Amino acid sequence: MTSYDTWRRRRFLADNPALRVLILLNLGVFAFQHFFLALFRYRGMPVEALFVQIFALQPLLSGSFFPWQLVTYQFLHAGLENIWHILFNLFALWMFGTELEHLWGSRRFTWYYLLCGIGAGMIHLLVQLFWTYPAPTVGASGAIYGILLAFGLTFPDRPVFMFPFF
Repeated sequence: MTSYDTWRRRRFLADNPALRVLILLNLGVFAFQHFFLALFRYRGMPVEALFVQIFALQPLLSGSFFPWQLVTYQFLHAGLENIWHILFNLFALWMFGTELEHLWGSRRFTWYYLLCGIGAGMIHLLVQLFWTYPAPTVGASGAIYGILLAFGLTFPDRPVFMFPFF
C-alpha cells in the first residue's frame, strides 16, 4: 500500500463521492441558512425567512410554489432547535447509502436520491391539499425513506443494529 492509498483512505467518504457531496451539501446549506443568513435583515424581514420562502417546498395554492422547490427543499432543514432532524437524516444516509452507492455507482445513486425526494415532495403537495395545514416543508426525510426502502429491498436479510434503539 502506497502512502497515497493510505492518505486516500483517511479522506472523508473517499469511496463514496456522491454521499460525500450530499452530506456536505446538506451541512453547508444548514450552516449557511442558520449561521450566516440569520444575521441579516431585508426590509425588516430576516433574510433567512426569505430564503425559506423561496427554496422550501411551499403549498401549491399558496402562490409561493415554484417547481425548483421540489429539489431545493431536500437540502433545507429546520433551525438549531431541531438539529437532531438533520443529524439523523445524514446518519441514515451514510449508514444505508454507502453500500447502495457502491452497488449502483455514484450517478445512479444520486439520481435515485433526488427522484425519491422529488416524489416525496409531490405526494406531500397532494396530501397537503386535502388533509393538513398548509405550511412550508423542509428536510431530506423523503429521500432518506427512499434510501431505506432500496436498502431493505436490496439486502432483505441483512441484520441492522439501531443504536441506541434496541
